[in-house]
Order: sequence, then structure tokens, then C-alpha cells
Amino acid sequence: KSAGEYENSATRFRNYEGKFPTVELKLDFNFESTWFNTDDQITSDIIADLPTGKVGKSIRSVRIWNKRGAETFFTMANIVWTVELEENRRILTLSSATSIDVFGCGPIIEVGIKFPRNSEQEQCNEIKPLGVTVDNKFHLPIWVESCSFPASIFVRPIAQRKTSSTQYSIYEWCSLPLLELAEVGRNVVTTEFSPRVVEVKSRWITEVNLLGGVYCPLNCDNEKFLRPIWMTCSFSQEMTENGRNSGEGEPIRMRENTSSISVSIWSTMTVRNMLPCNLEWEVTTDLKRSIFDSSELRDKQWSFHGITPLSSGATSNSRPNLQCGNAVEIFAENSFDRELYARF
Repeated sequence: KSAGEYENSATRFRNYEGKFPTVELKLDFNFESTWFNTDDQITSDIIADLPTGKVGKSIRSVRIWNKRGAETFFTMANIVWTVELEENRRILTLSSATSIDVFGCGPIIEVGIKFPRNSEQEQCNEIKPLGVTVDNKFHLPIWVESCSFPASIFVRPIAQRKTSSTQYSIYEWCSLPLLELAEVGRNVVTTEFSPRVVEVKSRWITEVNLLGGVYCPLNCDNEKFLRPIWMTCSFSQEMTENGRNSGEGEPIRMRENTSSISVSIWSTMTVRNMLPCNLEWEVTTDLKRSIFDSSELRDKQWSFHGITPLSSGATSNSRPNLQCGNAVEIFAENSFDRELYARF
């Protein structure tokens, strides 16, 4: 090889001597969207000085601009920057600070969004899927908080049919929103770059802590061996002072604190088999054996519908018995089923 060829092909190493570089990012909202007016020009300030050396999470508040016709809006959105170390590799992750967490080994949860009906968005009144939980977690897209519109978040369980690889839900979206992005105020700000800029202040609100969860009715023609479910939910908000505004030049307004928000979803009860044998099980709401879930019932769901809607992807198969080391999540039919009884 020539000297030039060797120089181009040789592996290069860089010694940071304990000083790791920082990362600078800018969010790209240049995509076709059916969620809101496609004429909106959405941009963000630069997110600067993101660390790569220290393992952990940090929360930033980024200013997002929305130019709609002759008006210019901006809002603040929290993002989470995560640095992980895996097999001597650094994994850098940027996500929104609003997430949905599923505990246990229950079904995959589908997340949907609905914008309120108005003159500009007649087509947006329906609930549209955003995605599904991966490894029991789903981060809401950052653009949800960028469009300066109120929004409602809904969930429902989904499962995979035995005859195809597509995911399918026999449930309606939950009867009440899991989260709602509500506008709490507007400020008119004057800058040297624009004579009139409107700051839209929004925050996430929810009633799940008051109600205790959400109800998902059935959505299928034949309800044989099927039942509606109640998913227990809780809302938590973690405040932090390590956030800072990021942007070019001096920020219009410094947010005093930042926070990450999560809604957790649980089943009513978890049954785990730690015996060296398979178990048949059934769960009742009273001692008179009014069975509402059992290994036999899930076997019938699989045979009749080709789906076990409340099983995880790993256990959504034709084996109804609970194998050694496995667990099953039991979801009540409504919020009044506080006491459940199990037999094996």
C-alpha cells in the first residue's frame, strides 16, 4: 500500500485522557404529519453540552418553535439524556421525559393519541396509534409537546394472533385518557428577532391517581371466552434541578426546574410458579368459584380466537399451564374487584 492508502485504512485511536467530548444536537421535525397542520414550521434550539463521560441520566429543557402562518409560538419540552456503559461501549440515548411503564409480564400495551376537534383538525378527532411498549416501556414522541395543541393519550392491550405475525387488539382504547396535555397559559414575548412571540405553557395532567386505573371494554364481534379488563395505574413526577435551557443566545425564559413524568401500569395480581412442575390455575372474585380467569379459559381463548390477549409475547401460545419459573398477570374486570382468590 502507498502511504496515503495506509493512512486512510489504518485504525485510528484517540486518547481522551479522562476528558470526554460533549455532544450538540438539534431536533428535526421535518416530516410529513397527519397529526396537525403540515404547513406548520417546527424547529428547536440547539441542545448543547450534552455529557458523554459520566454514566447516568440528565434532564434538559429545550425550546421548540412553531411558526403557524404569521404567528410564531414556542413551548418548552423536557428531554432525557442517558449515558450507559455496555461492554466498554458508551450508549447515548435521547428521549422525551414522558413515559409509560408496564410492570410484570403482562401483554404488550399499545399507545394512542387524540387531538381535540376544531376547525383546522376535523380529521384528528379519532385516536391514532403512536406505537407499542418495548421491554415494558414507551417514551412519548417529543413532537407531541411541540405542536402547541392539547392532546390526550390512551392505551390498550394488544397480542399476536397464532395465524399471523401481525398484532391485534380485541379491546377498545381505555375509556378515559391516561394522560392529557393541557394548556395552562400564554405569554406574549417581544425579542429583537421577532416583534411578537407567543409562549405556550402546557403541562401533563391525569386522573389515574384519583381513579386508580383505566377500563378497557371489548371491541370484537364475538365475545365468547373474553371479558373487559381494568388496568391499575399510577402517576409519578420526578423533579430535578440539573436541567437547563438550551438555545442560541440568551434564553427568553429560564425554567426553574425540570421533571420526568411516568405512568405505571400494573395488573391486579401476579401468580408465579416456583414448583418443579406445571400448574393449572384459576382465579375467582369470591369463594363461590365464579371464575373470571384461568389456564383453561386462556386455552379456550387460544383455540377459539387464536389469541390470548392478556398473556405476554413469550407466553402467548397454546400451552395454558403455568410452567416452572413462569408467571401470569391477572387483570380484574372492573375497579370493584379488590379481593381475588386463586386455586391450583
